Amino acid sequence: MKKGLSVLILLAMVSSVIAGEAERPAVFDLPKEALQLLAESASDPCSICAKQTREKAFRILNAAFNPGRILKSNNLCQFMRTDACGENELVLTCYPTPLPLFTFKFHTAEKHLVGVSSTDFTEERFAGEYRWAAAGTLFEGALEIIEYRYGDGPAYNYYLVENHIQVHCKILDLKRIEGQ
Repeated sequence: MKKGLSVLILLAMVSSVIAGEAERPAVFDLPKEALQLLAESASDPCSICAKQTREKAFRILNAAFNPGRILKSNNLCQFMRTDACGENELVLTCYPTPLPLFTFKFHTAEKHLVGVSSTDFTEERFAGEYRWAAAGTLFEGALEIIEYRYGDGPAYNYYLVENHIQVHCKILDLKRIEGQ
């Protein structure tokens, strides 16, 4: 009886730890294999081979960029506004540069793509923090991956000519890192 009770208590403790982990925002781990595959496909002279390689990369990206996933910066990887970014886009400081351009695009009531729900718009206070920042500004914060029905995946677009992955998101928190 005591052994059975101990096992039940242990199972309850393990399941509560697992549940707590699922609720905690993830520090983003880039799907490097998918990014490498996209880099390879961009330079492949065989168009059929390149398409197959891109499709393999998209399967990996689809798993990595689920709408609703929350990503949070940390001291090893922050969000940054650069000259390479388009309007309302951020890059990661921990991103390996020779791979495709990789950005997070957020949407606002004034600047959004057709198909982005108004519930997925970034609040003006965060958009303003970004808007007034110069290129090279580092941010800490959190974002939520949002659904984009017209993309190449559930939450992203891949622009072949530019070799650019654009993940759609909603900023949940954004603060400039002081003393850069």
